[in-house]
Amino acid sequence: MAFQIPSFDLTGRAAVVTGGNRGIGRSIALGLAHAVAAMAALALVPSNAVANHSAEEAAALAAANRFLATLSSKDSAAYAAATIPEGRGTGTEIKVDGSRVFFTYTFEELVKFLPTAVPDGSIEALVDPMVRVDGDIAMIWSDYTYTVNGELSHCGTDHFDMVRQDGAWRVFNLTWTTRHEGCEALLALADSGSATTNIAKGNTAATWTMADATVFPTNRSLTHAEDGVLLGDGRLLVGDWDHGLVALSPDGTKRPFGHFAAAGFRAKPDPLWNSPNGVSWDPNGRHVLVADITGGHIYRVDTQTEAVIRLYDHLFGVNAVVRDPSGAIWFTQSTENEAGERSEARMFSAGDKPLGDGAVWRISPEDVGKPDPVAIKVVDGLDFANGIAFDTSRGRLYVAEMIANRVLSFAVDPQSGVLSDRRVLAEMPTPDNLELELTATFGPSARSPTPYM
Repeated sequence: MAFQIPSFDLTGRAAVVTGGNRGIGRSIALGLAHAVAAMAALALVPSNAVANHSAEEAAALAAANRFLATLSSKDSAAYAAATIPEGRGTGTEIKVDGSRVFFTYTFEELVKFLPTAVPDGSIEALVDPMVRVDGDIAMIWSDYTYTVNGELSHCGTDHFDMVRQDGAWRVFNLTWTTRHEGCEALLALADSGSATTNIAKGNTAATWTMADATVFPTNRSLTHAEDGVLLGDGRLLVGDWDHGLVALSPDGTKRPFGHFAAAGFRAKPDPLWNSPNGVSWDPNGRHVLVADITGGHIYRVDTQTEAVIRLYDHLFGVNAVVRDPSGAIWFTQSTENEAGERSEARMFSAGDKPLGDGAVWRISPEDVGKPDPVAIKVVDGLDFANGIAFDTSRGRLYVAEMIANRVLSFAVDPQSGVLSDRRVLAEMPTPDNLELELTATFGPSARSPTPYM
C-alpha cells in the first residue's frame, strides 16, 4: 500500500478576541459575546479557565496541531522538535475491498519518510477534537477528514498521547484509523459549522460568555494587545507597543519576548514608532509572524531562540499577515498610511469613513527571505482591509473589510496564488481579526459598531 502520514495545517486555528481588557478591545469582546458565543478573549478569559485547566488543554491541542503542520510543510527539524523520538506512529486501514492493514513506526523512523510520504496538497482536518489533561500527560481524540487538492480522499480517527517535557508539549504516540465509508457525512458536518471543539472535561464543549469572564491580567498592564498566539507551554504571545511582543503566563506575569531592537524596532515617542498588530503562526510551527500597522514592517520571530528578523518593509502600514503552506505570505493594508507622525491618524481616519485604499498583497514563496522581496497587490479598492485568514482545506482566502461591514472570500490557485471567485462570505458590523476555529470552520471575530472607551 502507499504509506500516508496524516497531515494538515491548522496553524492558529483558535479564534480569539484580543485587547479585551479595556477600551476598543473590551467593546469588541462585548459585541462578539452577543454575535458569536464560542469565542475566547485574549485579555478577557473565562474565570474558570485556570481552575479547569482549559488553558493547558488548549496548549496540548495547539502542540498537536503544530506537529501536524510540520507534516504538511515537510519540515523535518520542526517535526523532530515536536515529537519524542522513541514514540510511535501506528495506523490501521480498512481498504475499499474490505481488507485490513496495520503498520507501525517510531517517530525517529518516520522522519526519514517525511519528504515523500505526504502527498502534495493533502490536508487533514480535525472534527470535534476532545482533549483531556492530567499533570504532564494529555490525550486528544478526534475524527478527521483527509483531502488532497480539495478532493475528499478518506477519513478516520486520530488519537494523540502527549507528554510535557521542560514546559513544552510533545507528541509521544499517534494512532490513527483510515476508512472510506461515512466520510462525506463527516465532511458535511465540518463544513456546516455544526461541529464543536471539545476542550473540556468529558464531552462538554467549552463555551465562553462575558458572564464567565474576568479581566486578565488583573493589573491591566498590556499595551495594544491586538492579537496573539498560544505557545505550547500555555503562555500567550501578544503584541506590545514597547517591546514588540510580550509572553504572558497563566498567572498574569509577563516579560518581553523576542530581540526586536536588533531588527530595528522603535517604540514611542520615536516619530517612526512601530505598532505590532496582527500575530500569526508560520506553518512550520516554530516561527511567528508579526505585522506592524504604523511602520509597515513584517517581522519573523523564532519562538525557540527569540531571534527576530525583518522580512519585509511595506510603503504603508501592515494590519495582518499569514503564511500559507506553500510558503507565500499574504498581508492586508488597511489604508495608505505612510510611516511617520501621521501614520496612526491616517489609520483612524480610514476607520471612520470609506477611503477605498485598502488592499491585499502577496509575497511569493521564492521571494520570502530575499534581501528585497517583492509584494504583489492582489486585491485593491477595499474599505479598511483588516484581518486575513488562509483556509488550506478549502483553498480559500478570507479578508475582513471592516468599514464595508463584510468578510470576503476568494478562491486561491495553489500554484500561482491568483485569486478568483470573489464572494461575500458574511455581513456583520465592522469585522476585525480573523481566525479559523479548531474544527477548521470559519470563525471571525468582530468589533462593536461604536467603540467603547
